[in-house]
Amino acid sequence: MLPHVWKSYSLDENYDNVIANLKKDDSLKEYLNDKEYFRECDETKTIIFKTEILRPQKSKNKTRVILLFSNPNARSIMDGMILAPEKRINQFWFSMEGAKMFVLPFKIEEIEKKKFSDTVRPIFQNLRYDSDFEFYFYTFFSFPSRSPEDLKKLFGESFFNHMVNESRCNLLEFVQTEKINHIMCFGRQAFQYISKYDEKCLSKGYESKVERNGFMDSELMIFNMNMPETKLYLTYPTMQGGMIASERIRSLKIIKDTILNRRNYSTTQIR
Repeated sequence: MLPHVWKSYSLDENYDNVIANLKKDDSLKEYLNDKEYFRECDETKTIIFKTEILRPQKSKNKTRVILLFSNPNARSIMDGMILAPEKRINQFWFSMEGAKMFVLPFKIEEIEKKKFSDTVRPIFQNLRYDSDFEFYFYTFFSFPSRSPEDLKKLFGESFFNHMVNESRCNLLEFVQTEKINHIMCFGRQAFQYISKYDEKCLSKGYESKVERNGFMDSELMIFNMNMPETKLYLTYPTMQGGMIASERIRSLKIIKDTILNRRNYSTTQIR
């Protein structure tokens, strides 16, 4: 089962500019030309598109954790797996295994690139991995791009007037529906919109704070709503340049231990 979800954006007076910008982006060409993934409606000034959210199809009553990424890649949506390989397998997979966040029934490096998505997807959908957690793969922004900075260029005013707040609403609904208390954020692009830290604060070398403490944390904050029961953990981006594996793994290990300690403390309090 592919993890696809249909979404729509009403662009109003920005519609023509956005459509023109999208068609200039070569990384989106195949995605935009396939009506199974993208449709435009001139009458309502709306675009309709597929994004991806991977959630377990069943539960083993383990601690639920969202793995929050900034935005999907067009290729990963079409392949049907977040962080599907492009030129090579993303370091995310090796770092998560190295930190014992999960242990798969096979070695990541042994998977053929072209079979990666079809091999890994059912493992996470059906919880066929060894872990203390149940993982949900979620992207803060629904529309595919190479980065959130590209989204700003593609959508212009609609990015700030529409996309950011809709993304907040969608995440809040998802957290409440799935009853999730822990969100791991890979990079600051999403974290800055849902935490007590703003973009200005995080632009001043947040990586050094992650290096020093293992992660930055916050409670989930959306529309001035403080949700203390849902914790955020900011770690390095999935493709941080120059980052050695041991630093990534150390951060993830500290986050893992922190979540387990908080879970155990909550269980003790309930008793």
